[in-house]
Amino acid sequence: MYNKRQNKGRHCEEARSADVAIRCRSPFFCHPEQSEESRRCCSTIQSLVSECGQVLPYTLILALILIMSWAMMVNIAKIIRDRTILQNKVDNAVLSIATLQARTLNFLGTTNNLTATILSTAGYPESLTYDVLISNVPSAIRGKVKDIFGVIPTLYVPSFSTDKVCGSLIPGPFCDYKCNGIRTEYGGVKNLRTVVNSIQKMQDAAVSAYLVNYAAILKEFSADNTKIVVVPSRFVKDIKSLNFGNINLKSVSPQSLLGIKKNSKGIKYFKTKNYCLNIVGVHAHFVKPEEYRKDKYSWYVQDENFYDKKLVALGIQNLDNDKNYPLFQRVFNIKMPQLVAVSSAGLYNTKGAMFPDTETDKTGVNFASVSSLYILGIQSQMLITLASELSGIPVIGWAAAALTAGLEVDMTATSAMNFYNAKKDKNTPIYTYKNAKLGGWDSHLIPL
Repeated sequence: MYNKRQNKGRHCEEARSADVAIRCRSPFFCHPEQSEESRRCCSTIQSLVSECGQVLPYTLILALILIMSWAMMVNIAKIIRDRTILQNKVDNAVLSIATLQARTLNFLGTTNNLTATILSTAGYPESLTYDVLISNVPSAIRGKVKDIFGVIPTLYVPSFSTDKVCGSLIPGPFCDYKCNGIRTEYGGVKNLRTVVNSIQKMQDAAVSAYLVNYAAILKEFSADNTKIVVVPSRFVKDIKSLNFGNINLKSVSPQSLLGIKKNSKGIKYFKTKNYCLNIVGVHAHFVKPEEYRKDKYSWYVQDENFYDKKLVALGIQNLDNDKNYPLFQRVFNIKMPQLVAVSSAGLYNTKGAMFPDTETDKTGVNFASVSSLYILGIQSQMLITLASELSGIPVIGWAAAALTAGLEVDMTATSAMNFYNAKKDKNTPIYTYKNAKLGGWDSHLIPL
């Protein structure tokens, strides 16, 4: 009976404490009339209630910092991405233009060699003995002697020079060495000039195409908010001073960008007047030059900026704000920066320049030049046969034979001297191309 009453009292006390705890959550139930135990309970609960929500400001501040950090990382990541894309564009642009320039130089060097090879097969009526005799005449009357005798009929010899171009010494469409009595021929030299002019037009077209493709490459890699310019390093003393407003490609010639110029020595073309005679039953053939045409240019040579083969590129991109980037642009008034990227590329040929370093009228010598020996052989055989027949004439036979033999020696000596001078001259289109063709012009990116 006693235990039942004790348990019932404990239950009532717990219920009463719970009721007091519930009521003490409100400050209206905490008043002085409550018991000491109730006031302590009420005070404890109120202190706990007053501390609720104090971590919320810290949570909000931390969340704001995290959001701002995330936005900053996203904005910086976009800037880095755009900067990388811009750098790739600039690298590709400068390397593409350098490759275009290398291919253009290879084409021009090849066509230079082709032009010089065709011209090297041309002959010219020339006599070393006659030139020596004229040179020994006193200068006061030398001009009158030349006016009286002019250019005497003589024999064809290879000239290897653009200053003396008659028909080719190789039989064919370029040859004017024809046996038709005393007659002037120029069909061969006309065909030769037509072919040379066609090659020159191909070169001019390649140079013009280089400038067009140059501009097309820059346009392809540029956009509304991106501008890229590529120029030879001589136009940029300091990369920071590169000003788009001061560089106008329209005012720069494509030859200047390539570092080449036309050879102003020109080409002098001559007709051939053939003298086909019958002397003591032997067919004798002599020739004499007559002026035909003169072209102003021949091939391309190096200019003073030829070895400036470094191209410098600068790209500028304005990152305009859009509705998505940068994040929080309106809240914090964020503006996207201007991006700048620089790069450079170089051209190289490990074997040589492929172009003569100065203007010259010498073509050089190659395999095609050896073909000129055909006409030389015909002339030599003719002179030997003629000398043999003349030697049988009484009294003056030996003198005439000796003179004819002298002509053969003169022809051989003049040809040999011209061949030797052309062979040893290293400033000719044929020689420079022969040395550099195995290397070829190429390009790659280089340090700025």
